[in-house]
Amino acid sequence: MAGDDPHRVERGRDADESAPGAGPIADDVAGGVDDPAASAASMIADQALSVFEAVEAKASDIDARAQREAEEIRRDAMAVADPAEERLDVISRELDAISTALERVTSERAGAWQ
Repeated sequence: MAGDDPHRVERGRDADESAPGAGPIADDVAGGVDDPAASAASMIADQALSVFEAVEAKASDIDARAQREAEEIRRDAMAVADPAEERLDVISRELDAISTALERVTSERAGAWQ
Protein backbone atom coordinates (compact mmCIF):
# COMPACT_ATOMS: atom_id res chain seq x y z
CA MET A 1 0.00 0.00 0.00
CA ALA A 2 1.28 3.46 -0.86
CA GLY A 3 0.88 5.02 2.61
CA ASP A 4 2.48 2.16 4.55
CA ASP A 5 6.14 2.86 3.71
CA PRO A 6 7.23 6.42 4.58
CA HIS A 7 10.52 6.00 2.67
CA ARG A 8 8.89 4.93 -0.59
CA VAL A 9 9.35 7.37 -3.47
CA GLU A 10 6.29 7.41 -5.69
CA ARG A 11 6.02 10.54 -7.81
CA GLY A 12 2.26 10.28 -8.39
CA ARG A 13 2.12 6.63 -9.54
CA ASP A 14 1.14 3.42 -7.85
CA ALA A 15 3.99 1.68 -6.08
CA ASP A 16 3.82 -1.29 -8.48
CA GLU A 17 4.31 0.81 -11.63
CA SER A 18 7.83 1.59 -12.70
CA ALA A 19 8.41 5.30 -13.03
CA PRO A 20 10.77 6.92 -15.46
CA GLY A 21 13.62 8.18 -13.33
CA ALA A 22 13.05 5.45 -10.78
CA GLY A 23 16.25 3.62 -10.56
CA PRO A 24 19.01 2.85 -8.12
CA ILE A 25 18.38 5.91 -5.92
CA ALA A 26 14.65 5.26 -5.59
CA ASP A 27 15.36 1.57 -5.07
CA ASP A 28 17.90 2.38 -2.33
CA VAL A 29 15.44 4.62 -0.47
CA ALA A 30 12.63 2.12 -0.80
CA GLY A 31 14.91 -0.83 -0.09
CA GLY A 32 15.96 0.39 3.33
CA VAL A 33 19.36 1.89 2.58
CA ASP A 34 20.09 4.80 4.93
CA ASP A 35 18.69 8.08 3.81
CA PRO A 36 21.55 10.65 3.79
CA ALA A 37 19.27 13.37 5.13
CA ALA A 38 18.07 11.11 7.95
CA SER A 39 21.65 10.15 8.75
CA ALA A 40 22.70 13.80 8.84
CA ALA A 41 19.70 14.71 10.99
CA SER A 42 20.50 11.88 13.38
CA MET A 43 24.15 12.95 13.61
CA ILE A 44 23.16 16.58 14.23
CA ALA A 45 20.63 15.47 16.85
CA ASP A 46 23.31 13.40 18.63
CA GLN A 47 25.71 16.35 18.61
CA ALA A 48 23.01 18.75 19.79
CA LEU A 49 22.10 16.34 22.59
CA SER A 50 25.70 16.19 23.76
CA VAL A 51 25.90 19.99 23.67
CA PHE A 52 22.66 20.28 25.64
CA GLU A 53 23.93 17.76 28.18
CA ALA A 54 27.19 19.70 28.56
CA VAL A 55 25.26 22.96 29.01
CA GLU A 56 23.00 21.32 31.59
CA ALA A 57 26.01 19.99 33.50
CA LYS A 58 27.68 23.41 33.44
CA ALA A 59 24.44 25.09 34.57
CA SER A 60 24.17 22.62 37.44
CA ASP A 61 27.77 23.37 38.46
CA ILE A 62 27.11 27.12 38.32
CA ASP A 63 23.90 26.72 40.34
CA ALA A 64 25.61 24.61 43.02
CA ARG A 65 28.49 27.08 43.28
CA ALA A 66 26.07 30.03 43.50
CA GLN A 67 24.14 28.30 46.28
CA ARG A 68 27.35 27.63 48.22
CA GLU A 69 28.45 31.25 47.80
CA ALA A 70 25.01 32.54 48.84
CA GLU A 71 25.10 30.40 51.98
CA GLU A 72 28.60 31.65 52.78
CA ILE A 73 27.46 35.27 52.32
CA ARG A 74 24.44 34.62 54.56
CA ARG A 75 26.68 33.14 57.29
CA ASP A 76 29.09 36.07 57.00
CA ALA A 77 26.23 38.56 57.20
CA MET A 78 24.79 36.85 60.27
CA ALA A 79 28.22 36.81 61.90
CA VAL A 80 28.33 40.60 61.49
CA ALA A 81 24.63 41.29 62.14
CA ASP A 82 24.34 39.52 65.49
CA PRO A 83 27.16 41.43 67.23
CA ALA A 84 25.97 44.67 65.59
CA GLU A 85 22.47 44.10 66.94
CA GLU A 86 23.88 43.51 70.41
CA ARG A 87 25.91 46.73 70.20
CA LEU A 88 22.82 48.63 69.06
CA ASP A 89 20.90 47.30 72.07
CA VAL A 90 23.66 48.52 74.40
CA ILE A 91 23.73 51.92 72.69
CA SER A 92 19.92 52.15 72.92
CA ARG A 93 19.98 51.44 76.67
CA GLU A 94 22.75 54.01 77.15
CA LEU A 95 20.76 56.61 75.18
CA ASP A 96 17.68 55.89 77.31
CA ALA A 97 19.77 56.40 80.47
CA ILE A 98 21.22 59.64 79.11
CA SER A 99 17.74 60.85 78.09
CA THR A 100 16.36 60.09 81.57
CA ALA A 101 19.28 61.87 83.23
CA LEU A 102 18.87 64.86 80.90
CA GLU A 103 15.15 65.11 81.71
CA ARG A 104 15.92 64.99 85.44
CA VAL A 105 18.58 67.71 85.17
CA THR A 106 16.27 69.83 83.01
CA SER A 107 13.39 69.54 85.46
CA GLU A 108 15.69 70.32 88.42
CA ARG A 109 16.97 73.46 86.73
CA ALA A 110 13.48 74.46 85.67
CA GLY A 111 12.37 74.15 89.31
CA ALA A 112 15.32 76.19 90.51
CA TRP A 113 14.52 79.04 88.07
CA GLN A 114 10.92 79.33 89.13
